[in-house]
Amino acid sequence: MGAGAQAVDWSLGARARSTAPPPPRADTRPGRFDALDTLRCLAVLFMVQGHTFYIVIEDGVRSELWYRWHNYLHGYTAPAFLLGAGLAFGVVTFRTLPSHLVWGKALYKRLWRYLSIIIIGYALQLPAPHLDYSALSEARMRLFFRVDALQHIGVVLLCCQLLVFALRRRGVITTAAFALGGVIVLAGPAMSRLPLEEMVPLGIAGYLTSNTGSPFPLMPWAGFVLWGIGIAGLIPDRSVGMPSLRLSGALLGGGLALVLAALWLDVTVPGAFGEHNYWKTSPYFFLRRLGWILALMGGFALLDWILRRRSTDAAERPRPARDWIQLIGQNSLIVYVAHLLVLYGSPFTRGVRSYASHSLSVAVGSLLVVLICAAMVLLLVLWRRLDRTHGKPFANARLTALTALGLMVVSCAWGIAHRDAPEPLAQQPQTPAVAAPTTETPVQRPQAAGVTILRTGL
Repeated sequence: MGAGAQAVDWSLGARARSTAPPPPRADTRPGRFDALDTLRCLAVLFMVQGHTFYIVIEDGVRSELWYRWHNYLHGYTAPAFLLGAGLAFGVVTFRTLPSHLVWGKALYKRLWRYLSIIIIGYALQLPAPHLDYSALSEARMRLFFRVDALQHIGVVLLCCQLLVFALRRRGVITTAAFALGGVIVLAGPAMSRLPLEEMVPLGIAGYLTSNTGSPFPLMPWAGFVLWGIGIAGLIPDRSVGMPSLRLSGALLGGGLALVLAALWLDVTVPGAFGEHNYWKTSPYFFLRRLGWILALMGGFALLDWILRRRSTDAAERPRPARDWIQLIGQNSLIVYVAHLLVLYGSPFTRGVRSYASHSLSVAVGSLLVVLICAAMVLLLVLWRRLDRTHGKPFANARLTALTALGLMVVSCAWGIAHRDAPEPLAQQPQTPAVAAPTTETPVQRPQAAGVTILRTGL
């Protein structure tokens, strides 16, 4: 065959390839764990609603029974948020384990991401830039060093990545995550009784106990992240990207079993851990919340399986609802930071709390929730578009902003540590510029229901 014939043959082949229909896609989002995305999306939207109501709803409503139950249910958003972070870490890690076992681009990118989360967490708690550190009150100093959700997630996942790098095998990592999580949860009651503030610096004590004012110390909250990683290690990779009746049944059944076990232990051995705050450090309450969240995620997985079975052309049919759920679920940390800035303000700006604290009706507050959620979705769409169309400049802008925030955080920590103050200053009301509402704090315990009504969690 001559060169001309070869050229014609190549041209015809190229034309045939260009006009042939593309092969059908097996899934519009291959490898996504849809039930996990749904859980994270629901948790972050529920979180925005709870924080908004916590700030703006008028005081007359807060004593009503439905509002106290509303606050109790919001106590589950923090465990769902942390468990989702652990599951997402585990799913990605076990699927691409070799890339996280060598010092390379993937590992550096992941470590920087966790460090960035820690920086942002402390930046949200910075005092006003004009304050003199020597005149900083004890309460305001504690506020800066408190451990909130972002610091907690960043530190725990950073340590888990180092654990993965050291252990290197899926089975060993899974076992270690369950074992370490169990130890942390069981040690919570005892740790809460220790005077840790007198034993270690405040910045470290905040990671070990809630007595310093930290909403999310490692004990017991890190148990949700670690057990999320362990659960991800038990899920076969093939079950993650495709709805599975076996997986949904395991999550649903296992979750309900944990709930029943927690209730049984509560009745049979109620004083096993000595004196402690049940609603903050009890292993029984930890099991109950973990069980309900797993059962909820099992229900989402079952729903996905049913919808996939009923759809005959699921491979080619667009899924706009699922795409929106994934957008919110994948970017839940962005929504977390952004909605705090809207509600609480920052060291440089004022938030909704400055204008409508405890003053709105339920109807107006609900409208405000809708507007904030719409603004968060719009932000995510804009964020995704900038990332896709201006990837490198947008990444450089984020890096510059994070570097500036990091310098501010280090400067503040250094100034507080070396401030010239003879004695601890007088306590002042704790009015943070930006802070999430404190996690579960008992308010009332109805005898009939047998539960404590809690303040809004994460």
